Amino acid sequence: MKIGRTIIFVLLIALVMTPAALADYPMFGLDPGRTGNASGNAPLADMILWETKLGESYIGCGASVVSGRVYVSNWPTMGASSGIGLYCLDESDGSLIWNNTLGGNGGVSTPAISGDRVFAGSVGPYGPPGPDDPTTGDLYCIDATTGATIWNISLEHDPQWFGLASSPLIYDDKVYVVSWSDGILHAIDFDGSELWNYSASGSSNVYMSAATDGSKLFFGGGNAMNCVDITNHTKVWRFNVGDSEVSTTPAVHDGIVYFATGKPDKKLYAVNTTTGTLVWSRYLYGSLSSPAISNGRIYIGDKDKKMNCINAIDGSEVWNQTLNGACRSSPVVADGMVYTAANNAEGTIYCFDADDGTLIWSYDTNDYNMAQPSVSDGILYMGSDTGYLYAFSNIVWDGKVKLTPGTVNVTADNSGKEYIISSTCTMYSLVKAAEAGGFNYSISDAWYDDYDGALYVDMINDRHESGWDGWLYRVNYPNEPSPPSPNFCELDNGDLVTWYWGSGMGATPDNSDMLIQIEVTITERGDLNCDGAVTAADAAIALMMTVGAVPAADVGDMNGDCRVTSLDALMILQCAIEG
Repeated sequence: MKIGRTIIFVLLIALVMTPAALADYPMFGLDPGRTGNASGNAPLADMILWETKLGESYIGCGASVVSGRVYVSNWPTMGASSGIGLYCLDESDGSLIWNNTLGGNGGVSTPAISGDRVFAGSVGPYGPPGPDDPTTGDLYCIDATTGATIWNISLEHDPQWFGLASSPLIYDDKVYVVSWSDGILHAIDFDGSELWNYSASGSSNVYMSAATDGSKLFFGGGNAMNCVDITNHTKVWRFNVGDSEVSTTPAVHDGIVYFATGKPDKKLYAVNTTTGTLVWSRYLYGSLSSPAISNGRIYIGDKDKKMNCINAIDGSEVWNQTLNGACRSSPVVADGMVYTAANNAEGTIYCFDADDGTLIWSYDTNDYNMAQPSVSDGILYMGSDTGYLYAFSNIVWDGKVKLTPGTVNVTADNSGKEYIISSTCTMYSLVKAAEAGGFNYSISDAWYDDYDGALYVDMINDRHESGWDGWLYRVNYPNEPSPPSPNFCELDNGDLVTWYWGSGMGATPDNSDMLIQIEVTITERGDLNCDGAVTAADAAIALMMTVGAVPAADVGDMNGDCRVTSLDALMILQCAIEG
């Protein structure tokens, strides 16, 4: 970034903060401890980036995200169904990359990804299986690139409606899943061979999944929380919960395993991972909503229609919020927010302030919702019985623009006056991004006379400035200081421009609920093949543009008449000869 003026745009402040790191979300609960504590940004408003319908289906599991790809399973509805299976979608727009039927009936376990492999369970035949029923109750290993089945192994011998609903745990190149009908924890290698198993001596919750602290495995079954040594595969301890079933997948952190039970016990437990002794317990009507752990607090939903925040040390209540239905969705915590959903006809997705429980936003999917949220690269993913996977993001547009040195005219919308600005300044990068992204913007000259010719942007994507709230920008945030007004800020090749909505003078991109990210490429006029030099090859490309063989580009407009003609091709050739 080059700053040619000393006038600093009045709405911008010189506050530099280190942004949170972005990360993948490779399995249910994010990590092997199932803490659901995600890093990076997360949506601060109910702004949908995209929504993709995965056939006539329900989505009952969470989405997992690795390297820009989103993996999620769906399963049949109570009526006519279609498009059932495991899907791989593009993170940026929700477009289909591939899908795999998982034997015919899809799945309800959250996929787990390791390297080039995806692991997911398949669901049941919806009644006594017939001889021609599709394969069900299997653990599938799928090629992450192509979607082809590498292998599948039958683990759930009484699949009924749910099949193998356990969400795979990947740890140390092994896959751990629980077959619910017999309460057995299975350890599978990446080649599909069962290495060992451990029985809970009784059935488990249908969706029971295992967690680990690295030395021990934890899973509910046989009316108990079971702790198994990960090396010698033997029982370390067993914590009984009477006549109740452990309803949640456990979450493990700092030597404590947390889990909840349904009726008649109705408790949230904290148990020492080494000794199996009770640390504390408290009332909580456990559902499928499994605990998330962040900053010394437990976040968990319940059947009493509440989202609860509990002190992890002593079990005291920090806050609770009433939902419009029972909560079966396992929350995720990210960017100071906690996300979950209600399982009722509205299927409401909620965002609460993780610190004090303030409702930040909500969104009705208009159908039941037991799916788990996940967060990756600033995007919140949430499925629903609508059959849609929803992606929420603060980012209006994220992409690249090409700028060519020169000047352009822009119009101030408030006055109707035209101004000449540099075609490699920050303001023009927004103009080009709006053309590419299809969003609108408005330029104002209200401060032009008072601030030595400064223009500013007072609206983007139909969001207008209001008082001290408005549109700000940073270049290469947070590594460079606050820039001047956008028509004075000259960009360098490779600069990253972040436009963001700022609520008050202290706003930064980190706490904005609406952003535009622009990666800038600056190309010399006439350099049509972007090789850093103007040559005869560029003149040939310009001639192809004149006849429509290739799309015209601004960089080929040498005489500034907003067209690429044979005259421009001649001018490019002249530059090549002189150069």
